[in-house]
Amino acid sequence: IKASHALSRAVQVDDLAQTVLRVVLENAGAQRAVLLLARDGKLTVTASATSEPGALEDDRATRDSFPESIISYVARTRAPLVVADVADDATFSADPYVSRARPSSVLCVPILVGAELAAVLYLENKLIKGAFSPDRIALLEVVSTQLAISLENARLHEERRRDAVQTSRQEAVRASEDRHAHHLATIFEQSPVAIAMLRGPEHVFEVANPQYRRFVGGRAVVGQPLAKALPELDGQGFVELLDRVYQSGEPFLGNAVPARLQRGDGGNFEDCAFDFIYQPMLDPSGNVTGIAVVAHEVTALAAARRDAEAANRAKDEFLAMLGHELRNPLAPIVTALQLMSLRANVGAERERAVIERQVHHLVGLVDDLLDVSRITSGKVELRRHPVEVADVVVRAIELASPLLDQKRHALEVAVPRQLFVNADADRLVQVISNLVTNAAKYTPPSGRILIRARREADQIEISIIDNGIGIDAPMLRQIFEPFAQERQTLERAQGGLGLGLAIVRNLISLHGGTVQAKSEGLGHGSEFTVHLLAIDMPVVAAIPTELPPSVQLAGEARVLVVDDNVDAAEMLADLLKASGYRTALAHDGPSALKAAEAFHPQVALLDLGLPIMDGFELARLLQIRPDLATTKLIAITGYGQAQDRARTAAAGFAAHLVKPVDMAQLRRLMEQLLPANK
Repeated sequence: IKASHALSRAVQVDDLAQTVLRVVLENAGAQRAVLLLARDGKLTVTASATSEPGALEDDRATRDSFPESIISYVARTRAPLVVADVADDATFSADPYVSRARPSSVLCVPILVGAELAAVLYLENKLIKGAFSPDRIALLEVVSTQLAISLENARLHEERRRDAVQTSRQEAVRASEDRHAHHLATIFEQSPVAIAMLRGPEHVFEVANPQYRRFVGGRAVVGQPLAKALPELDGQGFVELLDRVYQSGEPFLGNAVPARLQRGDGGNFEDCAFDFIYQPMLDPSGNVTGIAVVAHEVTALAAARRDAEAANRAKDEFLAMLGHELRNPLAPIVTALQLMSLRANVGAERERAVIERQVHHLVGLVDDLLDVSRITSGKVELRRHPVEVADVVVRAIELASPLLDQKRHALEVAVPRQLFVNADADRLVQVISNLVTNAAKYTPPSGRILIRARREADQIEISIIDNGIGIDAPMLRQIFEPFAQERQTLERAQGGLGLGLAIVRNLISLHGGTVQAKSEGLGHGSEFTVHLLAIDMPVVAAIPTELPPSVQLAGEARVLVVDDNVDAAEMLADLLKASGYRTALAHDGPSALKAAEAFHPQVALLDLGLPIMDGFELARLLQIRPDLATTKLIAITGYGQAQDRARTAAAGFAAHLVKPVDMAQLRRLMEQLLPANK
């Protein structure tokens, strides 16, 4: 209908050519289009264009470039031609243009006025084989019908203009008009869309094609005013719309407009829906004399859309109810487990641990259900303020660390400081932790996960990249839909409801950003990238903070011990405590970052072979924190070669100790690093 409206307004052939090319490039899946008009028995290029905005091809060599064998075939057969794979087609693959330009798929349509060839419309797509689906071909048939009408109108307009200065050829002009009228009548009768012409302020049916008569139950409407021909339309707004178009001279476009028509068996009423256009018809003085009606029935489509919207509302309401109802029994269960822990009941520790893990998992599922419900119902309010991305990533890693640790993934973080966004910090942490957790779930044990952030122009890009199972193309198109999950084995090894990514998309959308998923397919990993608007914040130099006097006393230096071997870490901490040091323990990188933030160690002993992120990555993240700028780092590793020591030194470690650690050596090293605490 939009195409009909656009084409009906063009009266010059050049304008018409540009309009039809724009319409088909926007809607038919083509990258290039060429329109050839029949003039003096020959087809000549009138216009050609590409799918780039405004890209009309003006260069004659480019405009006249097309496969002559295909054009000739369509002109000869008067039938549309669809070639899904031109290179594999024995008939046309040898065409010089095909060999040179290498189009993948081609659609070529004859524009017929009666039995005469008026034009040929050629479309190609160089990237996609089979680009022209049946729906797009059907669209082109409708456009070609309107184009045939418009071409005839354009030609008639041109002939009338010439007649104004060539009065001696009046009879020839009348004969031409009669001929064109016959052609238009033929097109009118055979059109696949409903067309009717209404005359005067009473909207009397002047003509109505067979398709229109089928729409109104086969009633004889010609010669009758609308109010008498279709009395059931009274009170439905259509008469008022026609009056407005007749009085204003402005067309009206309706989309999926409901109507109640008497057209069933026995004169029963039916609820229908139509796309339509009311186009005013003007006399030579510019006065409205009537209205052209072009309509297409979309009853089934409108009903399907209503059903889908109702089902979606019902689903959201059910999820909200389910989430809240599950909260009620969960609360006393969690409380009972906490009481059991406080009372130190013995004999059922293993069973209680299983229950705690499963309840924690169930609470997470309920939280996801409630989050989806709140977001879809618009009940989420963001508390936005300037947030540094690095802080968000650290908090997100802490939340995802249990799964990262369980699956022994190597985590790499490439997130520089001074990247700021205006965001709700808690919700942004939820987004990043969901993406990291998702990467951990769908990456086999001992995989690699990268968290990367950078600024591109006015955007902050945060990417989570894994080498996991990947995503196939069909799933990639719906990966952010609620309950969408990659196909799993029968035992549902990954678990979950498939809500995490839907929550991510909705929360990022509330922030005015976007999130994208990329994958080369199954077995090739995946990449999720969040785009948020960057904000500029002044760079504030780190201000050294004086420690309270109580921690400056001899023997009270703070030492953080990080080792995934719990026994080794605890033994080393006990020895340090015996030597008068205050200690804190951590067993992986994320928990070490959290401990360092609270404990502010003066020395950190880092095992290099940590899970989730290794000691080098942990050291880098510690060193970029202004509040830990003076913390001394000591590497603890099983490797002691020269190249190993050179690597730790280059990474900023103050010392390199080889397991098992000699405590006397460690004491001497601590005295060197902390002279104030000798």
